[in-house]
Amino acid sequence: VAPNFMSSIGARVIAGRDLLPTDRANTGRVVIINETMAKEFWPQGDAIGSQVHIGPGSAGDQWITVVGIIDDMRTHGPTEIVRPAAYGSTLQYSWPRRHIGVRADPERLTAIATDIRAAIRAIDPNIPAAPLQSVDRLIPDPTAWHRLVSLALTLFSSVALVLCVSGLYAVVALTSRMRRREYAVRIALGARNGQVRWLVLRHAFVLVAVGTAIGVGGALYGTRVLTGFLL
Repeated sequence: VAPNFMSSIGARVIAGRDLLPTDRANTGRVVIINETMAKEFWPQGDAIGSQVHIGPGSAGDQWITVVGIIDDMRTHGPTEIVRPAAYGSTLQYSWPRRHIGVRADPERLTAIATDIRAAIRAIDPNIPAAPLQSVDRLIPDPTAWHRLVSLALTLFSSVALVLCVSGLYAVVALTSRMRRREYAVRIALGARNGQVRWLVLRHAFVLVAVGTAIGVGGALYGTRVLTGFLL
């Protein structure tokens, strides 16, 4: 990443420093690491200043110094597993493919996109430039599938709730109709209307409690069975 990349995107450096413009090819190689990497490889909390090799390495590789630790970031969606990650400076490492991030006012996106393409062509007209996208567009893309699943679950659960309420009402109404003579006898013997209503409601509560217990138990058992198949 470029110098000051973390501070530019708003990532929080929790220890040490960010990559700086002074970290160049003729100086010692440095990296900053995420918190997960620091906890995994330096559980005693002494990552800053440590020297490491990253990758398979060879006898001529330089040692790399850890100069900073940042908060964990999920770059491919909110459900991504956070893995140990290290970030080096583009002034010390060269890659054939680059992603360029620019902070700008929303009103100037079109003009800045034109300026960026002109700057790339000025360096080398043969360098291909991918379409520019705003962060507002990049963030929803990795979460589109999760939002679709959430929407489907919400829809199905709403339908299930309506069916449950309708079914419970039908059962209670049918049972109450079948017990009309019993209720009439109770009222004739001195029972108040509130006591009769409580009998109906108590019957509904019993059905709800039994159904909930069976449903929760079945869901827990089904979750364990499906987990066993997936793992």
